[in-house]
Amino acid sequence: MANGVPHGVGETVEIVGDGAQGPGRWQPVAGPEALGLTLPLESQDTIIQEAVNVLQRCIPPNAQVGHETGLVVGYVQSGKTMSFTTVTALARDNGYQMVIVIAGTSLYLFGQSKQRLIRDLRLENRAERSPWRHIESPTLAGHADVVIRDSLAEWRDQRVPAEERKTVLVTVMKQHQNLEKLVDVLRQLPPRRSSNPRD
Repeated sequence: MANGVPHGVGETVEIVGDGAQGPGRWQPVAGPEALGLTLPLESQDTIIQEAVNVLQRCIPPNAQVGHETGLVVGYVQSGKTMSFTTVTALARDNGYQMVIVIAGTSLYLFGQSKQRLIRDLRLENRAERSPWRHIESPTLAGHADVVIRDSLAEWRDQRVPAEERKTVLVTVMKQHQNLEKLVDVLRQLPPRRSSNPRD
C-alpha cells in the first residue's frame, strides 16, 4: 500500500498529498477500533502502519483550523477497502468525530463497500455499546442533519463520558445526486466552535 509496500495481490496503493511530511506531523495511535479489526496476522502491523501514514497527513482532530488536500490511489484488488476501513477505525481511535466514506459508482459496488465496513467495524454485532453512528446516503428529508448535529454535540458536552461519544460514519455512493444531498446535509450543520472556553 503506502510507501510502495504491497499487501494485496502484487499491487500497491500510493499516497499523493500536498501536506508536509516527516517528524513535524502528528502521530496517530492505534487503539481498540484499529486493533479490533480482523486483519491478516502476517500483515497486520504493516496495514496499521500504512493507515497511520495516511491519517497523519490529515489535520489532527483537535486542531482549531486548517485544511489539507491529499489523495490515496490504489489499483484494483490492492487492498483499498481494507485500507480505508483501517483508516476509519484509526480515526475513531484518535478522536475524529465524523468520517465520510464515498464509495462505489454503482449500487452494487456501494453495497459491497458498505457491507464490508459494517462487517469489519462490527457495526451490528457487538455485545458492548457501539462507538459508531452509521448514516447511509444522508438526506435532509431523512433528517440526517439533525442526527449528525446531535451526535457532534455530544463531543462538546462534558457531561457525556468520552467512551459514550459516537463517531458518525457516513457512507454515500460516488454519484453526483447523492453527493449533492450530502453537501446539503453538511451545510445545515453549525460551524465548528473552538474548544477553548475563552473563545
